[in-house]
Amino acid sequence: MISGGNQVNSIPSQARLQGNIRSIPEFSNEKTIALLQKIINELNEVAKYQLELKIDYNKIPVKADPDSHLIRCIQEQFEQPLPLVGAVGTTDAAEFTKSSHAFDFVVFGPGVVTLPHQINEYVEIDNYLEMIDKYQAIILSYLA
Repeated sequence: MISGGNQVNSIPSQARLQGNIRSIPEFSNEKTIALLQKIINELNEVAKYQLELKIDYNKIPVKADPDSHLIRCIQEQFEQPLPLVGAVGTTDAAEFTKSSHAFDFVVFGPGVVTLPHQINEYVEIDNYLEMIDKYQAIILSYLA
């Protein structure tokens, strides 16, 4: 998103460019930040720019253990094995990885995987209600 200035017929005194980069384990946040900072430094050296890099959210990519007890408990609740796939984006699971305690996690829920953060996103009511029953069964199995 680009913003700056307060009228269309003048050069703004400042401008802002916001972006959202979804990193992957193979190219870490640190590498991405270092690359962006290098570009900014180079631009600032060749012109009288005053560019700055500000990181609002630095969430790391996460990857669940496909052989975890939690994933086995989830798979038990379905007639056909669910595919284990990666997804672009980030979730609060990234925050949980900061804990010194290692535990199982998975990003799993009702709905169509392509709909989140879209205009008119939705979850079918029947799918939502079915998932409540699945969650209860998964929790009981996981804690048994």
